Amino acid sequence: MAANLLLAAALVPVLQAAQRLEIFTVDKAEISVSGISSGGAMAVQFHTAYSASVKGAGSIAGIPYSCSGGQLGTALGSCMSSPSGINVASLVSHAKSQAAAGKIDATDNLRNSSIFIWAGTSDSVVRTDVSRKMETFYLDFVSSSSIKAVYASGAEHTFPTENNGNPCTYLGSPYIGRCSYNGAYELLNFIHGNLQRPSGDVALNGKFIEYNQTEFLPSSTKKRFLLVPDSLLMSPLKAYASMSSMMGTMLTSGIAASTSIWDWWKKFFNGFGGIGGSLPSLSGSGASHSMDSTAYAYIPSGCYDSTVVCKLHVVFHGCKMQRETIGDVFAKRAGYNEVAELNNIIILYPQIKSDSISNPNGCWDWWAYTGANYDTRDGVQMKAVKNMIDRVTGDNP
Repeated sequence: MAANLLLAAALVPVLQAAQRLEIFTVDKAEISVSGISSGGAMAVQFHTAYSASVKGAGSIAGIPYSCSGGQLGTALGSCMSSPSGINVASLVSHAKSQAAAGKIDATDNLRNSSIFIWAGTSDSVVRTDVSRKMETFYLDFVSSSSIKAVYASGAEHTFPTENNGNPCTYLGSPYIGRCSYNGAYELLNFIHGNLQRPSGDVALNGKFIEYNQTEFLPSSTKKRFLLVPDSLLMSPLKAYASMSSMMGTMLTSGIAASTSIWDWWKKFFNGFGGIGGSLPSLSGSGASHSMDSTAYAYIPSGCYDSTVVCKLHVVFHGCKMQRETIGDVFAKRAGYNEVAELNNIIILYPQIKSDSISNPNGCWDWWAYTGANYDTRDGVQMKAVKNMIDRVTGDNP
């Protein structure tokens, strides 16, 4: 019996735990971010909030800073499908107000930034003019020469590569497209400058790793409770009809839409009321931050030499592109690692995890499902990613 148990144990693959993210020699003036879809929104959000330490951002089919105003209805409407409703002047004013209140870095820092924008003219999820609104937003802070905007004819909602993924005109998983365009290189080169372009197969002699992401979550992450809205108590039939209508809108709005009863109640009904206290906490399911326990990184071979000064770039995946849905496909096939290896750029791929209550599609928070501070330095996801950056640079060992 004992021998059989030992044999069975020997046949079971050994699962390696995610490792601790290490410290490397990094030029702190060469830190940047990028992302696609909700990740593109997060990249712009993170860059705007931490403009004193982030030199530039790349947005693929992304959304302007704080476009949603913390409202899911606005996120699904103006910020994705009806960009004519985006008031850029209001977004600029909001960013300046946030900075004046000390919630984000001073917007004056943005003037030295480099901004790369890419959008497909046939994007059916985030309309092309949303990116044009983003371009207008940034023009209030930087010169036109600091922005490179590419609007690709016929491209769908996809991350552009030269020859990886689906046809560029296709909408679907893993949202990587063969667009005859090396998006990873183009955005990194525009932000950092003078990079070597990958040609043919690049030997990835560095290390692609999984690292523990949980240690970077703020210790003050709070529990979330469900409350019953007053409007549901006052008019159940009317509330049910409204909820059903909104459910249909969300389910047809594309991969960037997050559907949850919590969001429907929170965003579309008037006020909150209790009925003898709150329901059980959802904190155990990760509803308060939606971050996975594990993330990916690519460390170029040259960066393991402590005398080599490397750059650092953070990539935010889009909805339904997270580890639990497509594994490491985006992290390995989008083209970042080849550019990183040739140019000593450490790449972090932080990961969101879907949650059936607050974030079923595994999106980054750009409409306040984690709380009102989602677009500030106090946002739980924002803090976590900043902590990762500080670990790599040695500021948070």
